[in-house]
Amino acid sequence: MLMKTIQIAPADNVAVALCPINAGETVQSGDLSQVVVTEAIPQGHKIALKNIAKEENIIKYGFAIGHATTDIPAGSWVHTHNMATNPVKLNIPIIRNLSSRHQKNRSVLTDSAGKTDAQRSGMRSGSFRQ
Repeated sequence: MLMKTIQIAPADNVAVALCPINAGETVQSGDLSQVVVTEAIPQGHKIALKNIAKEENIIKYGFAIGHATTDIPAGSWVHTHNMATNPVKLNIPIIRNLSSRHQKNRSVLTDSAGKTDAQRSGMRSGSFRQ
């Protein structure tokens, strides 16, 4: 059987289509189990290797990359219509503090060379102003 999917990590509940896969085809995942494709899967997109319940994590690379927004049967296309990214909460106070200070003092902030935001952005666009 030609390998049409790749399961990146053993814990993954999805595989990636290496080529377009038609509904009705049987594909083999990394652990040698087989799944019948229930709908067309575009190349590079994810296919469910097992039934994934609503709110269950989608595992790719051995990590949760999102969660199912509806029940996803094995063999189904997994994409934005049936999954969502898990929210990430960052608690990095130094970034928030720098950001708020930057907003308050935006017009007077300079870099180590004494250039302001406007001067640096002009330099990035290819022109140099003194």
